[in-house]
Amino acid sequence: MRFTRTTPILRIFDEAKAKEFYVAFLGFTVDWEHRFEDDLPLYLQ
Repeated sequence: MRFTRTTPILRIFDEAKAKEFYVAFLGFTVDWEHRFEDDLPLYLQ
């Protein structure tokens, strides 16, 4: 088996603080957001 790339998945407990750090501080961009149900995790790319 050969892997060509990896995708990190980070578990975050505070959505606002995570966006503040990754987007505002580090300069990442959010391509999309998805949540399957209101009480389930939010996925962002």
